[in-house]
Amino acid sequence: YYALDLNYQDRLEKKQNTALLPALPQVKFEASTQKIQVQFPEGMTPQSGSVKCYRSVTTKEDFTTPITNAAALEIPAEGLSAGRWHVELDWVLADGKKYFWETTIVL
Repeated sequence: YYALDLNYQDRLEKKQNTALLPALPQVKFEASTQKIQVQFPEGMTPQSGSVKCYRSVTTKEDFTTPITNAAALEIPAEGLSAGRWHVELDWVLADGKKYFWETTIVL
């Protein structure tokens, strides 16, 4: 129980940091290239983190992609089921500040 509480507090602090950003990350599905595109706000290059993609209807297709020193990512989406996907971005900047943001996209 205590560990869950710490994780909740950690995520809350990350969400608060994200809310203070002048712009949020952009996440979209590009049908022509069959890729999920992630673009962090201008001037922001995460040093580490992850992009977790999942569907509420099944856990079979859940996957996580690492973020390594990149302001933008293209995640291959060919073969993924059509429909609504939840995307969670969890990242850390070089100064150690941590962020978390979630959104949904439709493939």
